Amino acid sequence: MLVSALREQFTKVRAFAFIDTCDEVSRYFTPGLDSAMRWPRWSAEADLVWFDGHSDYGHSFEVFAERFPDAVGPKTSLLVLGDGRNNSAPPRPHPA
Repeated sequence: MLVSALREQFTKVRAFAFIDTCDEVSRYFTPGLDSAMRWPRWSAEADLVWFDGHSDYGHSFEVFAERFPDAVGPKTSLLVLGDGRNNSAPPRPHPA
């Protein structure tokens, strides 16, 4: 609901989802798409599971940086919502 509301107010909002990898899901927030159908379509169509389907923030952020380098710029606000668990996966901090 948050992403839908943001996309209604701002033209350049992009949405990404992750489990243990990351994919852009902006296409699922087009006007007229039934909100109840978003998650079933993500699970069937979006590339969100890389290894075992447990949250892996480190790998997800690495994939995000590799696949979508144009998504973050000087005027970007990035909002990350998740379960806060990394399931014993390495955090993969960005090198300095």
